[in-house]
Amino acid sequence: MQNLKFKIQKSRGYTLMEMVVAVAIFIIVMTAITGVFIAILRVQRRTQAMQATQQDARWAMETVARYARMNKVRYCGNNYCHCDGMNTPCPLEEGGIDGFIEAKALYLEGAYFKKSDNKLQMSTDGGTTWSDITPAGVSLEDLRFYIYPYENPYEIGGPDEQSRITIFIKTKSIGAKPEEEVVMNLQTTVSTRAYTR
Repeated sequence: MQNLKFKIQKSRGYTLMEMVVAVAIFIIVMTAITGVFIAILRVQRRTQAMQATQQDARWAMETVARYARMNKVRYCGNNYCHCDGMNTPCPLEEGGIDGFIEAKALYLEGAYFKKSDNKLQMSTDGGTTWSDITPAGVSLEDLRFYIYPYENPYEIGGPDEQSRITIFIKTKSIGAKPEEEVVMNLQTTVSTRAYTR
């Protein structure tokens, strides 16, 4: 029998220093990747909050606009008188520019709208009961109505113009974290389709 000789080659492994360097590079790369992932996650949450706030604010505004288009503005005698949400006359000097009146509440023939407890509220029974229009995740920061003309256009001798209402809504999302809160301003102008004299 022939002697079989095995050559034993020296197998060379990794040294401790090489392992430390490899682990350090791995930790640095994973830290960078984790930071990017967290930043993308934050942007995604903020974008979702923005989309939800925008959708809810637009729905609330469209509800007000739909009622404003289909109903007449309620005037008290010759002038709009609901600037403060009560039945007190609006002084013309507080009314703004060129016959526009700035009001905190909108009183129409078929519905009333106002801000209460950072919610947009609506009443269809003359102000006896009020229901929230804005959902729980949205805070109504500001609500203004600009009504034109100041004088009642529905009475004989009043201005010969259609009532126009500019609606301004400022909303804020109520998020779990302050960096996820979104503030949104929306504005639209509608003309009433009801024009009678």
